[in-house]
Amino acid sequence: MNIEHFKRLFAVSGIQRPAEAVLKRLLNNYIHRFHAVSSPESAFELYDFFNNLPATTTKDKLEYDYGIRLNDLYDPTFNANIITGADKTGAPILAKILMSSEVRMTKDLDLENSLVPGIVQTKICSVSLEGKDYTNQFSDGKYYCLIMPHYPRSLALLANLLTSETLLEEGKKILKALEYIHVKPANIFVSTNGEWFLGDFGSCVKIGETVVSCSEAYLPFNGVGREKARVGFDFFMLAVSLVVLLIDLKQIMHDNILSINISKLNKAIDSISCEPLKFFILKADLGQDCESKFSIQL
Repeated sequence: MNIEHFKRLFAVSGIQRPAEAVLKRLLNNYIHRFHAVSSPESAFELYDFFNNLPATTTKDKLEYDYGIRLNDLYDPTFNANIITGADKTGAPILAKILMSSEVRMTKDLDLENSLVPGIVQTKICSVSLEGKDYTNQFSDGKYYCLIMPHYPRSLALLANLLTSETLLEEGKKILKALEYIHVKPANIFVSTNGEWFLGDFGSCVKIGETVVSCSEAYLPFNGVGREKARVGFDFFMLAVSLVVLLIDLKQIMHDNILSINISKLNKAIDSISCEPLKFFILKADLGQDCESKFSIQL
């Protein structure tokens, strides 16, 4: 595909004059994604994606104000708002560009000053911009980003490598973190010292508010959208996250429903003889009746 064909696709989606600087950055750095565009919708999504990334001025201000240097997208095929970089000491970091709702939640949680063990240490940074570097995502003319360490592994990549003692010791730290914040327990990161940290705060909601995003397959009911957040949900998903380190997730799911079969889960825990997993299930306060207790009428 050439640039003129891309512009024609974009015009069909309603945008007649895309910014040349955005198109140039796309062509110079992400040509593989450019060639994958095949429809007006995908052209619009790709342009919008790069239009909302921090430009040179933003990066310069972050370096000047906070000593943070941004590099490239963490995973261009997966997430549009997580960027790799380094702090002033040279330590690798991830910067997550926040939506307005995430900014409010992050400030309410006061993650930077929390002393709760098992939560990724973060810092929220802001950059005031004007002119072409201004993003219309934020009405007050600011970019906000959450800075956190770039851990080398997620817990999911350590399947079958962990002892029962590690599951219990590090899992208890995550339990403590889950009492403070509602988040997907599948997103647990592991430091080079083997310590676990809860991260990815994009799905946060306050206890009692409606759950809008979670690892749906890890829940004891089908679907998300009407249930209110409570710590028990997180404890249960943590237990499932640990179980699937040892067995295939499909072994504990319903045959035709995207949810956990409690009977299969209990049998799986018994079969692998891992006492810590029973501990986490009990902490979730979910019994054999939890599927009816937490059923959702969609």
